Amino acid sequence: MSDVIKRMAHVALQVPDLDASVAWATTVMGMCEVERADGVSYLTHAACHHSLQYIAGDRPGLDHIAMEAHDVQALGTLVRRLRDHKIAIVSEQPAELGIGPAGRFLGPDGHVVAGCRGVGSRGLSRTGAG
Repeated sequence: MSDVIKRMAHVALQVPDLDASVAWATTVMGMCEVERADGVSYLTHAACHHSLQYIAGDRPGLDHIAMEAHDVQALGTLVRRLRDHKIAIVSEQPAELGIGPAGRFLGPDGHVVAGCRGVGSRGLSRTGAG
């Protein structure tokens, strides 16, 4: 068990047809779209704000993965480890809706990884899809 990471939080995919991707996720997978803003759809399978993001883009691909830290101290530990190992930090601010304190960094193969503390509850908000 990790002393820093509590669980996988979400995955974000770039998609060329946002509406078709959301339709597939909501009708085939049974997910619920909870919010859509600026070309990004936030979908969930549970009570969290989102577990999947679709981001409108020119071609399909991985945008980023996010992992939830145990708490704010664990997130701080992660940031210190990144700096100690001279890992490129892309951002130290949340770059999306529905998450608490967060940062993004580059994994060893260049993938963008987000570390966050908490993914908000979706409450009763829905876009109508799913």
